[in-house]
Amino acid sequence: MAVQRALESARPRSSRLFRDAFARHFVSRRWRLVIRASRVGAVRNGVEVLYDRVAVPGPRASAVARTRLIDDLVSDARAWLGQLVILGAGFDARAYRLSGLEQVTVFEVDQPATQQAKREVLGRVLAGIVAGDPLAWHVRFVPVDFERDDLARALRAAGYRDDMRSLFVWEGVTNYLTPAAVDQTLAAVGGLAATAAGSLLVFTYVDRAVLAGDYSRFPEARRWVEGVRRRGRAVAVRPGPGRGRAVPGPPRLWAHRRPVHRPGRRGVL
Repeated sequence: MAVQRALESARPRSSRLFRDAFARHFVSRRWRLVIRASRVGAVRNGVEVLYDRVAVPGPRASAVARTRLIDDLVSDARAWLGQLVILGAGFDARAYRLSGLEQVTVFEVDQPATQQAKREVLGRVLAGIVAGDPLAWHVRFVPVDFERDDLARALRAAGYRDDMRSLFVWEGVTNYLTPAAVDQTLAAVGGLAATAAGSLLVFTYVDRAVLAGDYSRFPEARRWVEGVRRRGRAVAVRPGPGRGRAVPGPPRLWAHRRPVHRPGRRGVL
């Protein structure tokens, strides 16, 4: 995701869907050089074509579209948002790059090793921007293994307040978890959301047909699944297709989709 977001951020202001100035700091030195060169249009076009051929089609465009969609959802929620919980945060930098979130308590939930790597990078990047300790700002890191740990207990131990409306973001994670871990996480989020009416969950998922090996609706998905397996990662799970599909749990939790367009283009990205 860091590479995909950094490549999109290298586009000119007139055509990019978002700008993530942090993403390039989470990639290798070689990729940083590629991303810097990608500020030139012809180079960027070549890099994107080659990336899509090597990494299989779909993931880059999907990552860009969902990043913008979720950015918009988070920004739209600022008027009522008390807490933002990013599940499987990885190198997500929304807490630092989206205007207004500095006034919101953000809980970043992920594996301890990933969080440590992120904290080291953020410490360097933010050192000259934020007064004092940049990691003692508005973000709280919550170490959790979704397969084993009690999410609700970990969040509450980190200061999560049951009386505040919350937005939960679960992006690019569900398809790498077991069904049991997905069910357990949804149940935990449902329980937390039930204490503050109006809380919301937004998440991404892989269509059930693809996971079952049916590629009739998404022919290129075969290459994506094979690519993931070559990299030694299992595609595990589960939620099915549909617009405005209700998530198991309280009715206040919904997953929904809307089109994302590049400026000046009609087609959905």
